[in-house]
Amino acid sequence: MAYLIAVATSDGSKIDLHFGQAESYLVYEADGIEWRFAQKRDYVPSDKGGAENEGCCAQAGAKVELLKDCRAVVAARIGFKVQKEFSKLGISVFDELDCSVEEALKSITEYFYKADNHIAQNKI
Repeated sequence: MAYLIAVATSDGSKIDLHFGQAESYLVYEADGIEWRFAQKRDYVPSDKGGAENEGCCAQAGAKVELLKDCRAVVAARIGFKVQKEFSKLGISVFDELDCSVEEALKSITEYFYKADNHIAQNKI
C-alpha cells in the first residue's frame, strides 16, 4: 500500500530545515521499500489577515494541515507541540536525523515495510 513522506529540506539532498522554517516540503510516495518524488508542497501564508497571520502557532497548524495526508514527516527539528498535532493525526515524525534525504527515506521505508509486514526490526 502506497503512502506519502514529507521532507523539510533546503536543497533536496540533506535534512537541514526545522519544520517551522520550511516554506515548502518535498513529498515522496513510498510503496514497500521503493520511493519516488511525488510533488513539492508550498506553504503560502494567507493574505486575508486570518489566523495564519497571527503567529507561529497558527502557521505551524496550517503547515500540519498541508501535510495531513502523509504517513510521516521528516525535518531537522520538529517542536513538541507540532509533534503532538501530527500524533493526533496518526502521522509519524522523524527529526534530529544526521543523514541525507535518500538515507532517511531508505531507513523509513524499510521500517514501515517491516512494521506493516510484521517482520522483526533489527536491534540497534
